[in-house]
Amino acid sequence: ENRKTVTKHHHAYARRRLLRVVVTLASFPNGSLPPGSYEFPFSLVLPSGLPSSMYAGGGGGSCKISYSVKARLYRREWHKFDIRAKRPLLVSAAPFPPEP
Repeated sequence: ENRKTVTKHHHAYARRRLLRVVVTLASFPNGSLPPGSYEFPFSLVLPSGLPSSMYAGGGGGSCKISYSVKARLYRREWHKFDIRAKRPLLVSAAPFPPEP
């Protein structure tokens, strides 16, 4: 008997946006700001049911759920790039209610 075992590896890659919220924090009618440091405090209530941030790896694969906050300062001048910043955001899902 000639039996041949074949092992096939399948790797699937996907990226899915779970949430995107765009908020204008400030606008400047004259299009310019004096030099200095600026802060723009904000708050946002995330929708219920979002999965927690997580990472799992091993066995040749990995899985990750991550969230981030991005900020962008649009600059009107054509020869200047917009200023951008991105920071990770840790999300912890609400625990399940106790079973009766």
